[in-house]
Amino acid sequence: AEGGDRVRVLARSSSRRDEIAPYVSRWHEGDVLDEVSLRRAAAGADAIFHLAARVDFRLDDPQGMWRVNVEGTENLIRAAEAAGAGRLVHVSTIGAVGAPTEPVPVDETFEWNLGPLAIPYFRTKREAEERALQSSRAGFPVVVVNPSITIAPPWSGRRPRAALARLLSGPALPFSIRTGLNLLDQRDAAVTIAAAARHGRPGERYLVTGENKSLDDLLALVETITGVRAPHRHVPRGALVAGAAVLEGAARVLGRTPRAHRSLARLAGFYWFYDAAKARRELGHTSRPLASTLEEIARAVRG
Repeated sequence: AEGGDRVRVLARSSSRRDEIAPYVSRWHEGDVLDEVSLRRAAAGADAIFHLAARVDFRLDDPQGMWRVNVEGTENLIRAAEAAGAGRLVHVSTIGAVGAPTEPVPVDETFEWNLGPLAIPYFRTKREAEERALQSSRAGFPVVVVNPSITIAPPWSGRRPRAALARLLSGPALPFSIRTGLNLLDQRDAAVTIAAAARHGRPGERYLVTGENKSLDDLLALVETITGVRAPHRHVPRGALVAGAAVLEGAARVLGRTPRAHRSLARLAGFYWFYDAAKARRELGHTSRPLASTLEEIARAVRG
């Protein structure tokens, strides 16, 4: 929108719209499972950005996640083709690329290795990406972008996401884990995703990522910003998995869906480190220092 494009948005009737309303020229009410609404929204579009997904790391509804993430993607591709859109930018996730088990950044050629975790979110996002790329090979231009964990200061005084707010307001976590994350400012992600519509090569995927930080380094940075002392104790990954197994079993005995489970705990066995050289080279991707984003969020938390 800031670049002069007229932006229309498909949103469900229940969706919160205030944060992006100033940038939207037209709203369409609908859903990725409603093909009629997709065709109506896609009509006349030069480019389409597919950002809709069900993001949930629980294990209880794989069929529902498949419908939204995989079938929803197929529905939108059909609508985009029928509308004669110039291209579709499919917003995937680093989880569809995989993750190394050592602190060595990987790129778009990394062989996906998260299937054994059997987490429906990763499986469905990987499958959706594969089908999007298949469509591009069949003739309809699709560009895939894979953002990492995105963070940003809250909008209009709204507090940041709960986990991040707790991290930046203290007390510190009681322990650390020998793992690593890649964090990217949402504003930088948005600029690069928009650039993918103009400069991305159809049939290609692009890692849209920021700084790689071990959890220890991230907590040390938070200590510098907030003054809250970082933890110095480490919990072994095996202990995390064992604890998750206990919580998983207790939830099932009580007839509840386990929010903590062994597959989720095993994610700590990976270093989510990535190399965005391709996106920098072809899309002009840049990412501001992680410290500056965290400082902005910390000020919002304190305010």
